[in-house]
Amino acid sequence: MARINIQNAEVTSVMRTGTGFRCQETWTKKNGEPASQKFVVWSDQPVGLGDTVNVTGIMSLKNEEFTNDKGETIKYTAIHVNNPKVDSPLPITDTTPTAATDEWLNANAKPIDMEAPF
Repeated sequence: MARINIQNAEVTSVMRTGTGFRCQETWTKKNGEPASQKFVVWSDQPVGLGDTVNVTGIMSLKNEEFTNDKGETIKYTAIHVNNPKVDSPLPITDTTPTAATDEWLNANAKPIDMEAPF
């Protein structure tokens, strides 16, 4: 079982069901270019969009795919974090959904597999 430690990751989306969130860790490469890594965290801890979090948990990989706006099938391997411990070096923001968030979610949300990937 592999453990993962994610530092200072920005929450990029929160699952409407309250069962998790997506976050992104960013850094600068040696050549000065920005780089990032995205994660899906399965946690019921409340976090808000834009929060900065530190996450430690069990890492698993899941092959996923979707069809983009051009009709192309995009395949990738997602990093999932299960049984996480989520800490925030900054205060957690209000997680109450706004009307704008609900409108966007209703128009763009697609069903997701609610089961942990392992």
